[in-house]
Amino acid sequence: MELKTLIYEKSDAVGTITFNRPERMNAVTPQVCMDLKEILEVIEADDEVRCVVLTGAGRAFSAGGDMDTIKEFQIMGPPASRKRLQRSTRPMQQLYMLEKVTIAKVNGDAIGGGASLALACDFVVAAEKARFGFVFSNIGIIPDMGCMYFLPRIVGLRMAKKLVFEGNIFSAEEALKLGIVSEMVATEDLDSAVNSLAERMAGKPKDSMGLMKSIMQKGMEMDLVALIEREVEAQSLLWKTEDHKEGLQALLERRRPNFNLKD
Repeated sequence: MELKTLIYEKSDAVGTITFNRPERMNAVTPQVCMDLKEILEVIEADDEVRCVVLTGAGRAFSAGGDMDTIKEFQIMGPPASRKRLQRSTRPMQQLYMLEKVTIAKVNGDAIGGGASLALACDFVVAAEKARFGFVFSNIGIIPDMGCMYFLPRIVGLRMAKKLVFEGNIFSAEEALKLGIVSEMVATEDLDSAVNSLAERMAGKPKDSMGLMKSIMQKGMEMDLVALIEREVEAQSLLWKTEDHKEGLQALLERRRPNFNLKD
């Protein structure tokens, strides 16, 4: 597997994807999206990986759409542009629905499509110097890469409109208040904070965590009856897992469970 714009590293049960275009502030191109799609397929099939961290090389998480790519789209006809955008945005669905815990480690600016990538993750841990912005209105386009799905569900419809209509860049502290960021830490503490969170998440029971995430994501579109039925189906599968047995035994023995068991 040859990744041209990303670096992928695996340490025990944690996989780390690093956007590796620091000279362009990790701006998104079709190649970035192709590489992301490929590595997410690998991660999805790897039962050893239980938690995935996304971050950026250099001083940015991702500055959004690459200017050269935007210029290419400008000269395309709408049909060709539409097809290319459809291909490029498919990894967002993969990332959002991946049945493993995902953490956006926002080391710097997360702007436009870069902010959308962070929104698609389960946790967003940001350095205090990080900035966010949904700046699409400033250049006469609309939010993409799933932004208009993720953002209203996180901050509410009215606040989402304010953020995308105004198109301002705002601080990690403000993003924390809005619920976009799960945790904000000092820049020098970002590595340790994310490593600690990833280790905790990787130590959770993989089957129940995967089903929990899947049901919560899909539950945003379900009515109560359908969601409860999905919960019942999932719970009936989990009673027999080794992780459930281990969790109960650990509770009885008053110790921490070890969920690194093979079912």
